[in-house]
Amino acid sequence: FSFHRPYRVLCDGNFLQAALDFKLFLKEELPKYLQGPCIPVVTNCIRAELRLIGDEVSGASLIAKRFQCLRCSCENGSARECIVNMVGEKNSQHFFVATQDAALRVSRNP
Repeated sequence: FSFHRPYRVLCDGNFLQAALDFKLFLKEELPKYLQGPCIPVVTNCIRAELRLIGDEVSGASLIAKRFQCLRCSCENGSARECIVNMVGEKNSQHFFVATQDAALRVSRNP
């Protein structure tokens, strides 16, 4: 798969909220799970979607603000579609995707 360190972990809002619910400090935990240095990232669409949801996910929104933000060229602002676009068919940027969204968790063979 050609993943290289530091691992770039693209986190969606559902994952950030789940991590918060389970009191996981992702910047400490992700390197343990992946056995190497990690850079958690989000996109501007993910941040925007969390803002739209509002107070219910305000903690996840605060976490997303602390992560590196990748600019995307999405027009509709859907976080799910944004992640699919960022990863693309071949995952050329070598992202790990961290999500609780079953539709995004479908594995693709390269």
